[in-house]
Amino acid sequence: MAVGVGADKIKLIDLEKQEFLHEFEGRCYQWGKGSIIDILFTPDSKYVVYRWEESIRIMSIEKLEVEKELECHFEPSCLEMSMDGKYLAVGSYQWTDKLSVFNMETKELVQTIKDARIAHH
Repeated sequence: MAVGVGADKIKLIDLEKQEFLHEFEGRCYQWGKGSIIDILFTPDSKYVVYRWEESIRIMSIEKLEVEKELECHFEPSCLEMSMDGKYLAVGSYQWTDKLSVFNMETKELVQTIKDARIAHH
């Protein structure tokens, strides 16, 4: 399980063993907007996907280190992964109102949709 701690920390917790695993930099709250930004796990539970500054980080749960950082050039306000784990959608309603879609295998940007009409939650 991953939980946000304040504005810029995330904790990983092993629920089966009931123990704390790791704490790291990550954002799950957007100051001034009151929006919660999801922390995602890949369908195979090997990676945790989360926001940091103007990027998305993909961290190996086994190694507890960031393996890839996807530069967004905007402050992500929402994340969603396709059910098969092949694609990651990253949206922002702040200034850009766009949606970027990344291929999770190659970690490359595959599409950007401008004026996506993204609402925060």
